[in-house]
Amino acid sequence: MTSDENLLPKKKKFKKWKIFGISFVVLIIMGALFGEDTSTTSPAPEASPEPTLEFSYSAEITRWEPINPASGRAVFTIRNTGEVSFIPDSCTVRVEDDSLTYKGFDFVSGFTETIKPGAKFMANVVLTVTKEGAFFITNGSVDCELKAVS
Repeated sequence: MTSDENLLPKKKKFKKWKIFGISFVVLIIMGALFGEDTSTTSPAPEASPEPTLEFSYSAEITRWEPINPASGRAVFTIRNTGEVSFIPDSCTVRVEDDSLTYKGFDFVSGFTETIKPGAKFMANVVLTVTKEGAFFITNGSVDCELKAVS
């Protein structure tokens, strides 16, 4: 080497294996960021839809007993008119007079008795009636949410 060559800064050369290594690392990072998920997870089994059960019932207030001017006892009956046994999950019991001036209602839950097809179940609830009109109650209704018994 001549003395002029020593004065020039030395150029560092990237060797081919360094370029290949850096390219490989960049490709791995890009693949992780933008690539597809190639993990081997098994597909979730398709859940078969539960069969819908047809409940058929009738419910009515069979007796109204005024306790005092502001409250009374509603005795009600639930009758299973279908082919599936059930337990009432909750029932809404409503009472009123013909003019809708006096009203009362309550939610009843906590039933444990299974009502089989063709069977009936009786229960009662004490209701507060608006404007102290318990002695004027003439109408009532019962609506229930049911759950099947296997």
